[in-house]
Amino acid sequence: MGTDIGALKVDPYNSKLLYASVFGHVIESNDVIMSTDCGVTWKLLFIGRVSPAPVIEIDPVDNKTVYVGVGPSFIYRTSNQGQTWDTLGSQPPASYYLFPLTSFVITPYNDSILYAGYTTGIFKSTDKGNTWQTLDLGFAIHSGAFLAVHPTSADTGYTAIISSSNYAGGIYKSTYGGKSWQEADSGISGQNKDVMSIAINPKNPNQIFAGLFGEPGFQGNLFWVSMNGGESWIEYSSGLPASGLIECINVDTAHNKILCGIYSSDKSHYPSGLYFTDLITDIKSPTTNVHYNFRLSQNYPNPFNPVTIIKYCLPKEGQVQLIIFNALGQKIKELVNNFQKEGDYSIDFNAANLSSGIYIYQLRFDGLLQANKMIILR
Repeated sequence: MGTDIGALKVDPYNSKLLYASVFGHVIESNDVIMSTDCGVTWKLLFIGRVSPAPVIEIDPVDNKTVYVGVGPSFIYRTSNQGQTWDTLGSQPPASYYLFPLTSFVITPYNDSILYAGYTTGIFKSTDKGNTWQTLDLGFAIHSGAFLAVHPTSADTGYTAIISSSNYAGGIYKSTYGGKSWQEADSGISGQNKDVMSIAINPKNPNQIFAGLFGEPGFQGNLFWVSMNGGESWIEYSSGLPASGLIECINVDTAHNKILCGIYSSDKSHYPSGLYFTDLITDIKSPTTNVHYNFRLSQNYPNPFNPVTIIKYCLPKEGQVQLIIFNALGQKIKELVNNFQKEGDYSIDFNAANLSSGIYIYQLRFDGLLQANKMIILR
């Protein structure tokens, strides 16, 4: 298939049946195609509209029902494997119609729970799209959110964020149904961590795959895997382009394969298209040459009452201060003030003696400073 693949899904009950969202016959649109022979031949199902919305999801309860993104921000659904199409009973708030849809997922064991990611926000529906609620990541999203949900827990999910001029990209995890999030991308390297795709192994939910975007000259790796639910990541890019865009990832558990759709920046050596490799069963984390970056993660949970966890990372040994301030800039508590070695750290903060409101926690190290907001909610 010599075209750019924006989304790819394998039917969980028939691995020969594939759905793909590809750049359309009309410039700047996305079409939906289907294969019934493992990708040897393809049939056009749906011609999309302008501004691609490369999203495909198969209903985990009824595999004849498939959801697709239609540019720029609409969600269409078929209940007969592409013979006819209709729109959902409701879409997220009308103001988001102008912002492209970037991701759409269904809770595997409950097809009433839907999540939708847009370039500027994340939404959740618990009634198959009839109504939607906004999920707060703790900071503004400007460039897109890509979602994955745990196969057995509707409250556990991941979102991959693209960087923007003022915000770094990365991966965030929620175990509270999207009500609060924590950073979960330790070990991933690359400029701004522009994470464009994420997928969970349904037979091993602790195994997560992430694909990045790297322009020509990119210093890093495009493909990463976590074996511990996002706590740490290891590169797995052998055989893939050194730069480009991993637009979609799919785990084929029937054949123990990982598939990814790639837009390649180096078409002379690595054509754009579909790449696959054997499913990883075990990877040992490297014990040497680990590179740490200076980072202060968003506290978790947030909002909280009364205890929250603050995580940070030091690139080398040195004197460290972690300080809590109130909204007026007054120092409330000093959590850390000592010499520490390089590595990842985690500290519990008990705010039982503080009132509800917004507070600032600040990390100082070797002339560097990072700060985040936290919310105490009684």
